[in-house]
Amino acid sequence: MKILILTSHFGMGHYCAAEAIKEELLESNTDDIIEIVDIVKVLFPIMHKLVYRFFTLFICRFSCVYNFINSFAMKHEKTCLKRRNLNKINSLIEKYNPDLIISTWSACSRFISTYKQEYEDDIQLYTYITDITVHDGWIANGTNMYFVAARSTMELLLSKGVDAEKIIINGIPVRKYFKKEMKVQYIDNKKKILIMGGGLGLIRNLDNILDQLYESRGVHITIITGKNKKLLKKIKKDYPKIDVVGYTDQVYKYMERSDLLITKPGGISTFEAIYTTTPLYIIKPFLSQEIGNAEFIERMLIGKIAWEDNSNISEDIISLISNERLLEEMKYNMQLLKNEVSESKLKKVYERNMKKDVDNCNNIIFNSIWNNSYIIL
Repeated sequence: MKILILTSHFGMGHYCAAEAIKEELLESNTDDIIEIVDIVKVLFPIMHKLVYRFFTLFICRFSCVYNFINSFAMKHEKTCLKRRNLNKINSLIEKYNPDLIISTWSACSRFISTYKQEYEDDIQLYTYITDITVHDGWIANGTNMYFVAARSTMELLLSKGVDAEKIIINGIPVRKYFKKEMKVQYIDNKKKILIMGGGLGLIRNLDNILDQLYESRGVHITIITGKNKKLLKKIKKDYPKIDVVGYTDQVYKYMERSDLLITKPGGISTFEAIYTTTPLYIIKPFLSQEIGNAEFIERMLIGKIAWEDNSNISEDIISLISNERLLEEMKYNMQLLKNEVSESKLKKVYERNMKKDVDNCNNIIFNSIWNNSYIIL
């Protein structure tokens, strides 16, 4: 089977989900031909780097404006692809000739839906929603199946008019390493705190938090700064006792050995924490989709949210990591969520739908022969 996964690099979550889906599919069938394509590079082959750079700058410095524009666009959204961009998508599909298209970014679903309508193509389109909350932009008429994070995500889609039979609760895809059971015990008895998400400046007041945590006894801190080399050098200089890691593809190892994860509430990072049963601490989310994810974390009691800037965050973190009973309750709740989505349903759904299409085709052929049998007689 040939599968085309369409995604983007607006944040790493969409692309990471695409990689996790590919990995999962190849594990079940190594004969599948699977390609991951960044749709932004297809539509803007020369300008895509500038587009991404502007996006990063925008969300870091003007998050309130970003939330307003995003909300307005989704309420008044009408997918209108210029003919040349529609032609680019058609060329892309002709190049890969897929049996199935999977989307991990909302705009991809809308673009392919427009393509299906314009070119009268009935190719299967599966949409993986990479946040726990759902905005209207994820809903596209051409989507055959929606794969969602949790029951609350399904209920949101139902309230927006999506048929229940088109929705599968599957969790948000994460790499297989996060799913391995291998919690590590340490002899030193220090509580391990992992901090991520600061690479783009998306954890506010990080210096103030570190100043206070740094002096706490019985706590060991690791920070992953990603590709932000400037931040890595600064932390190494200012906080020599903190373990600082730059870009790494072994985040799962750091999560596994941690008692608490301080991060931004992205859909992917939330489910990575769920699979490694690492309780979460979220510092005032400010992007609209991440506020919805944080509400889910709080509602399911798998972490704690600092909703206000003026709260004493460092004391709150120390209080949480010292509360063994509460941490165990959060881990237990994460295990319950993990049990709900442990089995991938993608392959089964595709095979079921293909069988349904074959059966429908056979029925049409049979009825056509039956209705015209008098000609033979």
